[in-house]
Amino acid sequence: MAATVTLSSKSSIDKPPKHSSPIINEKEIYSPDSSSTTLSPESTHSISSPDKSFVVHEQPQSIRLVDYFVVCGINKYVDVEPSIDLTLSDQVINPFQCSYRCRVLCHYPNELPNNQFDEDAISRLSMPDGVSIQQNSPDPPTTHPFLITRLDGTRYYGVALTFFEQLTHDDGTYPDNSSSTAVSSLNRLIEAYS
Repeated sequence: MAATVTLSSKSSIDKPPKHSSPIINEKEIYSPDSSSTTLSPESTHSISSPDKSFVVHEQPQSIRLVDYFVVCGINKYVDVEPSIDLTLSDQVINPFQCSYRCRVLCHYPNELPNNQFDEDAISRLSMPDGVSIQQNSPDPPTTHPFLITRLDGTRYYGVALTFFEQLTHDDGTYPDNSSSTAVSSLNRLIEAYS
């Protein structure tokens, strides 16, 4: 099981705004209300007024600490998928030594404007080695950071907290106590190995 938090960093926030006229001094200050550029006392150069349209018409962006909270792992109601193709070799692989495909189990919020949720990237980067199954003494929780860069240069930073959770065969949240498909398919793999 992995809990993942993604943070966004828009490239337009990280880079200084581009002006139509050249900037000679970085200490230059201007006001959207004035028609000319006000130079700092340390500046000795005079330049024409930069394009201020981005300042006047800039929409305030909502800044949030976390864009998405995601839970990844094995979906108990779907057959487990090994990360590697088990049919390529003649020998049976120990189900406790191979990894399984990670799935996004849930995420909050469902969708954000201008920040589409990328389920495939999140599931691959939050658990890059896949989901492993252990019988005894699971490893302690671990964390790792990851970065998703989109084609427009927008960067999304994420942190994954990975921990082991016990898989049970029956789930009391459903009225019919339906048995878990994932546990059943894992049991079949274990029986085939034994």
